[in-house]
Amino acid sequence: MSKHLGKMHIVYGACGHVVAACWVKGNEHDAANFKRRKLRFGQRLETVERYAGDPMPEWCSALCRQQGEGGEV
Repeated sequence: MSKHLGKMHIVYGACGHVVAACWVKGNEHDAANFKRRKLRFGQRLETVERYAGDPMPEWCSALCRQQGEGGEV
């Protein structure tokens, strides 16, 4: 069994890639405001349990942002 690292808020853009993420524990103030500040139209937020060795979803690249596929504004 892998070591539990904690919960993470992850925002996915319309392209399906990660556009923003933050840890919940140890970052409570920022995590509490995360949805309001980071979630944009066409994006979705997931809160996931993270474990050591878990693969991180792919981050949105500059190419996604140039093509207007859901990158940060």
